[in-house]
Amino acid sequence: MERTIAKELNVRELYMLFPESVPIQVIENRFYMSPAPKRIHQKVSLKIASQLLEYAEKNNLGEVYEAPFDVFLNDKNIYQPDIIFISSANLQHLTDTGFEGAPDLIVEILSESNKKDDLETKKKVYEACGVKEYFIVNPETKAVLHYLLKDGKFSEASLSEAVLQSQILKHSVEF
Repeated sequence: MERTIAKELNVRELYMLFPESVPIQVIENRFYMSPAPKRIHQKVSLKIASQLLEYAEKNNLGEVYEAPFDVFLNDKNIYQPDIIFISSANLQHLTDTGFEGAPDLIVEILSESNKKDDLETKKKVYEACGVKEYFIVNPETKAVLHYLLKDGKFSEASLSEAVLQSQILKHSVEF
């Protein structure tokens, strides 16, 4: 009698079974799906991403990606940040399926459904994984929280309105 033994899949293997473009993330080993963001979220995201992309390309600094774009942070966390910047020094971590490790800069734009994740859970994971600069944008109020990684810990660099002042890019973006 022949028996088939099913291989136990890890989180990444399970994640890769989903069809392309499914709005899903893995946060601390849990799968989360969400609908498309509201129009204001998309408008703010596009304004920020287009300015970052133009500046990065003009100055040959690296690459910018917008969600949905998979970031494989570690074995328990696969995120699709709203916007990421990857410096030229880290481009070797790009793959056909996304990015392996911590991007240099991440921008998350708050939605009602993900506010706690972006402000708490993801912030802790980004910090632990070594994201150098993290922005959290409230599209309704235009408030921007800015965190910089120093000695392995995020410190709040600034709170501003409608502007991202990146220290690693040495550039400001208004929206």
